[in-house]
Amino acid sequence: MKQFLLFTALATILLFTSCKEDTNQPLATETELSTESATTDQGSSTSKNNTTTADKDPKRNVQAGQLLESERIAKEVETKNYVTAVLTPTSINLFEKNGKQDILMFGQSDAVVLTKMKKYLGDYSTDKMEDNCNGKRVRIVRWEEYINLVFVERNGQSQFAGWNLQSRDDNATQFKMSSGLTVGVKRTDLSTPMSQKADKTSLGYLQRPDSVTAILTSPDADATVTYLFSGVNCYALETGVKPESEKN
Repeated sequence: MKQFLLFTALATILLFTSCKEDTNQPLATETELSTESATTDQGSSTSKNNTTTADKDPKRNVQAGQLLESERIAKEVETKNYVTAVLTPTSINLFEKNGKQDILMFGQSDAVVLTKMKKYLGDYSTDKMEDNCNGKRVRIVRWEEYINLVFVERNGQSQFAGWNLQSRDDNATQFKMSSGLTVGVKRTDLSTPMSQKADKTSLGYLQRPDSVTAILTSPDADATVTYLFSGVNCYALETGVKPESEKN
C-alpha cells in the first residue's frame, strides 16, 4: 500500500514539472509579429509600385485583357504608302506598294479625298473658293503648279468634281492615265497615239483621248501635252481662235 502511494506521488510530481516547462517556452513577441507584418506589406507595396511603373512605360508589351493605366499608350495611326497615281475620267486611283488601291471617285466628300491625297503628296499649297467657275461656285485645292482638285457643293456637301493636271511642274508626271497619257509627253511617244484632229482653242490644241480633255502645243505629230483635265474645270475655252501661246 505504501509503495502504491509513493508511486502515485512521484507520477504527480513528474506531471507538474512537464507542464511548467511548456509554459516557460518563449512566445513570439508583439514586436516580432509587427516586423513580419511590415515586411510583408512592404513587399506587396513594392510589387504594386513596380506594376504602376510598368503601366506607364509606353514601350512595354501589353498582355491580353490587362487594363492599361497610362493615357500615353495609344493605338498607332494607320498610314498609307502610296507609290503612284492613275487618272481616270471620273477618279484618281492611288496605289500602294502591295498593289492595293484607294479610288478617289467624283462625288466623294472633300474630307475623304484631301486626306488621302495629302498622304501621297503632302499638304496642298493653296485652297480657295472661286465664285465664277464657268457659272459655278467651286472650291479649288492646288498642289503647287501641277495638279488642282475641284469641289462643288451638292446636297449640302462639298464633293470631288474634277481634276486638272498642268505641265508647269516636273511633279505632274506623278499622275498619268493607264495608257501613259500625261502632261509633258509628245503625242508620238504614246503607246496609242492620238489620231483625231485637234481643235484650235484659246488655251491650245484640244483633243479628247481616253474620255478626258488634253491640250497640246500644236496640231503636229510631235506636239506636247500641256494640260490634261476631266470633270468640272474653270477654263473659259474659246474655240476656233488662235491660242494665247501663238499670239506672241
